[in-house]
Amino acid sequence: MLPAYSVFENEKEAGINYVGSAISQEVSVVAWTDAEQAPDSLYRQLVYKVRRSPERLMCHLQRIHYCFNNKLAEQLYAALIDLFYVLKGQGVGLSERISTEVSVALSEEELLKVHTYLANYDETLLIGNRYSLFTTGQVNASCIIKEAAKVNTEYDVLTLARDYVEYSQLDQAMDVLEAGIIDMPERLELQSELLELYTITKRYLSYKKMTNQLQNYQIDITTEWQNAAKYFAELNDDE
Repeated sequence: MLPAYSVFENEKEAGINYVGSAISQEVSVVAWTDAEQAPDSLYRQLVYKVRRSPERLMCHLQRIHYCFNNKLAEQLYAALIDLFYVLKGQGVGLSERISTEVSVALSEEELLKVHTYLANYDETLLIGNRYSLFTTGQVNASCIIKEAAKVNTEYDVLTLARDYVEYSQLDQAMDVLEAGIIDMPERLELQSELLELYTITKRYLSYKKMTNQLQNYQIDITTEWQNAAKYFAELNDDE
């Protein structure tokens, strides 16, 4: 199994060759050193990186390896399809090698879809699922989420926010959580979830604005939220 890793901005910061990997080029990763970082949080970061910079091949490869190593079958298939979509028929050798490498983790149905696409390289054959970012699976799922939010006013805020995150709709997730914290200040877990998104996306101004709102509404601020002030202050200084 490959080690856990964190995505970084500059791909030249580290370079490690994995023996036995079917990928011919180096996959640059850096060891994940934050023991408190939850696996699902790391996955969200990888998805966010791909969503923000779809042209960066390294982000796709890291996402695929993470899903494969952590036995996230549906997410792995979606990561493959998203890679194919971005490559648009280029990188034939890479597409075939990486598909072969992770094929053992795919279902028969998923494998058939992959092989069908690789035999034709026809973009219309790229059939995504609910974890796909750039194909119809993701779009349809996003519409379902939006419609559900409209017709069901008794939804759970945290569940809805996580659904948005699942489909890389991070701005919508933060909007839901911000409103939820004001409406239900007793639910401290909403602060934790929102703080995590602010951290992932480096939203200094959003953190500052929300902190002011919490103080204005006299809502208790968690210790975790308070401790993040130093991180965001340094982030602001760097910018």
